[in-house]
Amino acid sequence: MGGVPSSSSTGGDAVGSTSTSSTGAGGSMGPQTVYDVISADPNYASLKAAVDKAGLAPTLQDPTASITLFAPDNNAFANLFTLLQVNGLGAVSVGQLDPVLRYHVLDEEADAAKVTVTANNASSLTSLGGSIEFGQNGSTIQLDDGIANLVSADITASNGIVHGISGVLLPSAFEVFDNDPNFSSLIAALGIADSDPQNPQLAAALKDGGPQVTVFAPTNQAFADLVTTLAANPSTGITGLTDFGSYQLVPILRYHVAVAFSLTAAGFGVNFPTLGGGVKTAKAGNTFTADGINVSVTDLRVRNGRIHVVDGVLLPAVGEIVATSSEFSALSAAVSAADNAPGTSPNLGPALNTPAGSGAYTLFAPTNGAFAQLASPPTGQALTNVLAYHVLDRPAPVYAADALALPAPTVFDTLLGSTPTAQLVVSSGPSGVLIDDSATAQSASVEATNYFASNGVIHRIDKVLLPQ
Repeated sequence: MGGVPSSSSTGGDAVGSTSTSSTGAGGSMGPQTVYDVISADPNYASLKAAVDKAGLAPTLQDPTASITLFAPDNNAFANLFTLLQVNGLGAVSVGQLDPVLRYHVLDEEADAAKVTVTANNASSLTSLGGSIEFGQNGSTIQLDDGIANLVSADITASNGIVHGISGVLLPSAFEVFDNDPNFSSLIAALGIADSDPQNPQLAAALKDGGPQVTVFAPTNQAFADLVTTLAANPSTGITGLTDFGSYQLVPILRYHVAVAFSLTAAGFGVNFPTLGGGVKTAKAGNTFTADGINVSVTDLRVRNGRIHVVDGVLLPAVGEIVATSSEFSALSAAVSAADNAPGTSPNLGPALNTPAGSGAYTLFAPTNGAFAQLASPPTGQALTNVLAYHVLDRPAPVYAADALALPAPTVFDTLLGSTPTAQLVVSSGPSGVLIDDSATAQSASVEATNYFASNGVIHRIDKVLLPQ
């Protein structure tokens, strides 16, 4: 079999070593594509097998293309399999391979001279799967802060150039989402959430340079299914992704991301803590779920952590939103204080993290400023009673549009009880929804509506309501 000549310096100083060949795979004469180049060189047997498995061969065979492939050798793949804790390519799924392999391909020809200039400038080149950073360590060209070295250069093909590298490069979590059309809704949702005045910087948390992350990544279909579910009830106000307010998406997306934690598929079966609560993972044979939703791809390894692709959008519980949102920190502290006081009942924290007894909770959640207005904050059972007074337990959530459509005033039982002093009065006026009796001094206005939760809905209000 005719091999492809290449510079094979193991020291990494191969820039400028140009080689060409007209011998195709199998020894036949004719133009060699990038795919032919790696097929003809036994040092790239693992790369070829991975390309074939991932279905990337047509990209590397395209005679009209002009591409650059940074080609990891067999030893690089052996190190990748060690990192993934698998025995070989057979244990790696297409979903795990595709974004990693695409990250090694540029949609342009970048020869040794261009790579050298890029490294000298400590700059980057854009690939099909992200942005590869280049630098130098002495005479050695390094990729992505030394994850791999350039060990051979300018192996020319009819449709591009191949450079040999010593390691398999990994995109960041954000790069995977930003370069895969199946995650365009997730990217759009991150953009909406990051426009919130709280400036959550969720997209930045998924980029390289921050802490390691574990991400449950919903597909476009997952977001479409969530919209369909919410749109079935016109009172939600949701008919498309752009109908979500930033404050509604922030707690949902935070629920999908864990920082400084790592969950492998082997570890499924735990209540996994995220920025927005605790995702209940489970496994049964080769089936993996998160909060009962199918996980279609596990252990997609990225430079800054790992990704698990989920077939649905995960929703935190009412209690989890309260406990993990900075805008409800005073309410969260009050719930903890009430639950930890001796002899108090009910314990609202655990209750709001489980399915509601009658179907769904509707929580009217006072802001931090609302708690700051209290001259004499209640304690013990009195505090528990105040908090229970803010919660409806009904067959269905009371969304904002439902409240506006109610005949005013409308009386609701609360978790405090069904007696007149335990009931909330909801009415609507020119400025929106009012909670309690609009004729009294303790009437509260709804500032933000419809924080969607797995077990109900939250409306943010500007005062703490005190039962009579």
